[in-house]
Amino acid sequence: MKNISFYIITSLLLFISQQDVLFAQTNDVASEDIPVLHDSLKTDAGSFQLSDLPNWKFQPGDDISWADPGFDDSGWHTLQHGLSIKEMPDTLWNGYGWWRLTFKADSTFYNKNWVLGLISLGAFEVYLDGELVHNIGQFSTNSVEEQIRYSIAMLFPSVIIHPTDKHVLAVRHSNHNAELMHRLFGQNTERLTSIRLGFAPPEQNEIRTYNQKISARTSGLSLGVLLLLFMLHLFLYYRFARQKANLYILFLLILLIIHVGLSFRGTWFEQTGWITPIAMSGFRIVIFQIITLLPLTLSELFGVLKYRFWKYFAFIGAPFGLLVVYTQSWPVIAAIIIIIAISLISCICLIIEAKKKNVSGVAYVAGGFLVGILSISVALPINILSSSIIPYTVLIWLITLVYTAIPAGLTLYIANNYSNLVEGLEQQVFERTSDLKKSLDDLHATQSQLVQQEKLASLGQLTAGIAHEIKNPLNFVNNFSEVSDEMIIELKEAMRRGDLEEADEIATDIGSNLKKIHEHGSRADSIVKSMLMHSRGGDGKMEPTPLNPLIEEYVNLSFHGMRAGKDAIDVGIDLQLDETIGNVPLIAEDFSRVIVNLCNNAFDAMRGKMTGDGGPKTGETYSPKLTVRTFRKDNTVTIEIEDNGPGIPDEIKDKILQPFFTTKKGTQGTGLGLSITNDIIKAHGGSLHIQSKDGQGSIFTIELRKG
Repeated sequence: MKNISFYIITSLLLFISQQDVLFAQTNDVASEDIPVLHDSLKTDAGSFQLSDLPNWKFQPGDDISWADPGFDDSGWHTLQHGLSIKEMPDTLWNGYGWWRLTFKADSTFYNKNWVLGLISLGAFEVYLDGELVHNIGQFSTNSVEEQIRYSIAMLFPSVIIHPTDKHVLAVRHSNHNAELMHRLFGQNTERLTSIRLGFAPPEQNEIRTYNQKISARTSGLSLGVLLLLFMLHLFLYYRFARQKANLYILFLLILLIIHVGLSFRGTWFEQTGWITPIAMSGFRIVIFQIITLLPLTLSELFGVLKYRFWKYFAFIGAPFGLLVVYTQSWPVIAAIIIIIAISLISCICLIIEAKKKNVSGVAYVAGGFLVGILSISVALPINILSSSIIPYTVLIWLITLVYTAIPAGLTLYIANNYSNLVEGLEQQVFERTSDLKKSLDDLHATQSQLVQQEKLASLGQLTAGIAHEIKNPLNFVNNFSEVSDEMIIELKEAMRRGDLEEADEIATDIGSNLKKIHEHGSRADSIVKSMLMHSRGGDGKMEPTPLNPLIEEYVNLSFHGMRAGKDAIDVGIDLQLDETIGNVPLIAEDFSRVIVNLCNNAFDAMRGKMTGDGGPKTGETYSPKLTVRTFRKDNTVTIEIEDNGPGIPDEIKDKILQPFFTTKKGTQGTGLGLSITNDIIKAHGGSLHIQSKDGQGSIFTIELRKG
């Protein structure tokens, strides 16, 4: 875990070298023929670093007998600066060979449990006093059969050193790609191809297990948060592609996800071959791309200080990271510090500028940067000293915050913007809803006025017909009254003469006249009641109503109204009423308007055919005719009102039942007649159907339930 967590920190400060508890530098050992292990050579963690001791010997080639403690290695090449391929002359290293170290130990070293630690990239077999005690990968003298492993994550084997005069540690090692890695990756592979070997207390395995547990949970938590943010911003970019900030944040999240994978690669899978050096190189490239991308992301996010410099600066991240892969000289280290400083100062300036311009939600971004920087500042000394100085859970969250604090701050900023946008839209919706409600109330009031106007217009059209209908019974009443008055005089004279027989005949005739006067008076009263009923509208209660008389009465009223009005025409009325139809549940006051509206429309259509563009062709005769039929089928009563007018064009047939749709010019129609008619029929549980042929007429069919 210390190696992995350190990668996170040293990506920002690459000049700080990696430290490991097991492999801390030991005190210098004077060059002598056989080094002696004693307490003064122990590290603070109680380990002995054998790979730093002088007098290691190397021999290219392979012979299993070289593991024998009694083998004479005096002719081998001696290394004065520790165990490393880098210390080998190019003429000696051909991809494999043996290392040997002869050492002594004082009495405090014997008969104790130790673990033999080995960290390097390659294939190894380690022999202690001729016995195989450790094996990593698959040693081979050819590169095809060789299996290279990077041993940073594995546990160390236990060993016990028994008292003897001297001990021999023999290492059989192959790494055919070591020199090529050095040429390709430069200093980046120095710590991989070097061999770190030593004895450590058994607690070292517990520490490694503990670190592995932290690594697994930290990487899992970090990846989970980053993937969740990635999916969120991917969706936002898909929905709002013109907002480039989401695209830059997506790039940033992809880089962070890759960085987590590279940092914790040893936690999830075994590292073999070229994976480790490539991953370590990619690690540096990714971190510098993240650093140089941040100012461009903030500039686009806040919409402030949109300089081209940010784009140029973002493009140098990956190339500079590639340069760091090859060398870590002091000029490069100075450039690292400058780039980090430019990025940090630029981000601070962008946050301050956004705050000055009152950009909402800047605090989320500033908080994310602050938490991220503080997490790095705390994690760095902990990594250098010891990860055991803080609780396990705290360390997990600390390293997770290093990865997630900044992108989480950016996401919260965008969430805040969308929240403000939603609140603004809600306010606009509320205001517009209030306006629409007021408009709707005004519309309802206007509609009520128009409906009333339609009623009055219909009543006005009936007025002339009503006057005509009332005139006939009134004439009868007047005539019979005058005749009866004369007959009363005759009756008096007959009684004076004593002619009782004549008086009785005259009295009988007077009684007959009075009955006729009452009959025609009742007819006039019925017409007046119908007019009042038509003008008031119904109370919403359906009652059994004789259908045929109602239809006949209002067809006649509509006809006489048309005849008494302007531009009257002669229309033949044909009533084909089924006498078997009795009472039908109706709101008579409302349904009368249906008959009147449909008849009035038919009269208007036929008048238009006679006088307008749709009139008969030259040489043709046209006789307007209105046919009204009623018939029953099963439990349904059907009413048909047919005219032989010009018909209804197909393009408006679906519109004529819509409110306010009219084909009449100027103020001649409100466009509510047929709409109200259709609503009344639906309120009666019926339906209205329209059939029409251009130039031949129309049929309006009403279907009602009988009961």
